[in-house]
Amino acid sequence: MGQRFGKEYKLKSKKKIDILFKKGKRVHSPVLTVVFLKDNTEENEIAYPQILVSVPKRNFKKAVDRNFIRRQIKEAFRLYLKEDVKLDITTYHCYLALVYKETRIRDFNEIQSALTLLLRKLEEKNS
Repeated sequence: MGQRFGKEYKLKSKKKIDILFKKGKRVHSPVLTVVFLKDNTEENEIAYPQILVSVPKRNFKKAVDRNFIRRQIKEAFRLYLKEDVKLDITTYHCYLALVYKETRIRDFNEIQSALTLLLRKLEEKNS
């Protein structure tokens, strides 16, 4: 994976997002909530994990703050994919929604450690 967070990693389909929030499994931490759904419908092709990052407007009124947090979460996820080969390219589609729960802006290292911990918990649950 290069230095960019590519288009193939972004979840944009409204239909898939609705299914993700209805049927997905949730894992919580004080900083983030991860909603995960594994989809086996389109096997036989290389699949990338697709993510959606949500920062509530209720907690951060300024778009600048929301975008900053969103960029931090995406970068933490990109770095996680770089070190974890299993999740980078898979034979099944997996969809993730990362929801930021804090009411203040956390340090990047805190966000990264919380995300890593949650994704490791998720991998243990699903294997």
